[in-house]
Amino acid sequence: VKVMASCWSPPGWMKQNGSELGMYNNVKGTLKTSKDQAYSNYITKFIQNYESRGIDIYAITPNNEPDHASYDWPALPMSHTQAQTLVADYLRPTLTQNGIDATNYREGSYPLEFYEDADARNAVDGSAWHWYEGDEEVMSVVHKEYPSKDIWFTEGSGGEWGFPKWKTAFLNQSSCVINIARNWSKSIIFWNLALDENGGPDYYYDVNQGHNSTNRGLVTIDTQTGNWEYNVDYYTLGHVSKFVDPGAVRIDSGDVGVLARQAREQLDSLGGGATFFFELPLDAENENIEKENQQDVWFPVETPSEAETFSTNHYSIIIVEDKKELSSFLKESLQESFKNVYVAGDGEEAIEIINQKHPDIIVSDIMMPKMNG
Repeated sequence: VKVMASCWSPPGWMKQNGSELGMYNNVKGTLKTSKDQAYSNYITKFIQNYESRGIDIYAITPNNEPDHASYDWPALPMSHTQAQTLVADYLRPTLTQNGIDATNYREGSYPLEFYEDADARNAVDGSAWHWYEGDEEVMSVVHKEYPSKDIWFTEGSGGEWGFPKWKTAFLNQSSCVINIARNWSKSIIFWNLALDENGGPDYYYDVNQGHNSTNRGLVTIDTQTGNWEYNVDYYTLGHVSKFVDPGAVRIDSGDVGVLARQAREQLDSLGGGATFFFELPLDAENENIEKENQQDVWFPVETPSEAETFSTNHYSIIIVEDKKELSSFLKESLQESFKNVYVAGDGEEAIEIINQKHPDIIVSDIMMPKMNG
């Protein structure tokens, strides 16, 4: 088990607004320049305190979401120039392991601007990311510019404010997990691990609004009975964890269409339906799929008669999907089955095409830029 620690805020006496909140009395809670060393000592003592109790801290971030100052929870807003000074001149000299602050996907400007300073760049091991804004592909943009710097995904959470329904939440989280791994992240961390029946403890709701939180943990613990229940977040992370061990390496497929066609052809050849598996060949000449100790599990599937078959060749369909690789694959796969296949990258573009082309069928993603599904 590796422990990553992220400080949301130092004590108020180190900050310009005198509070642990990101905003207080209309004043941002930035770090006083005279307290750079004090804050570095504060983090160092935290690490030493945990180590003295047998818990090694694998990595730290000096704050949480530096570009977001809020009245509602502890935060340490910090520009990339402030972070450069803090990390390069004060924090790095006293630490052996650390990463820079966490940022949402957005456009990736924060880590890119931070890395422009050579001393600051050399003082950190990488950048940490959250999933609340932007797209996962932004991490690849940062990786392309600075491939020697690690990328860590350190926070993604669920709740009634996001995708409350089990199936929708599971599909969304699964997609996010896959895309995070495809864009160079070395970790996937869900937040929170365990919450009580009221979604707490939670500063924002308990202190400011005085009602139950809508956050959801991997596990919900009933404080009255001591019982607990697993939530969708637990099953999403658990499903992935069963197949991805520490130190595993992702293999770039290069063309998702090749893999999908392999799977479809294998299923069609079995006739009627079955569970199946396929292996990627180690070289281009080996295209045979070997079965070793595998047993097919068959399910009865009714094959429609010729009279019952339904042709879609005279219908038009629009695919609304912001992931170009997926939308291209879907378009290629459906072209032979439909009269026209249109593609849109977001809701706004889809509405424009729909008004012009009047497709019969709409297949849409939910989370997309500009306008969602």
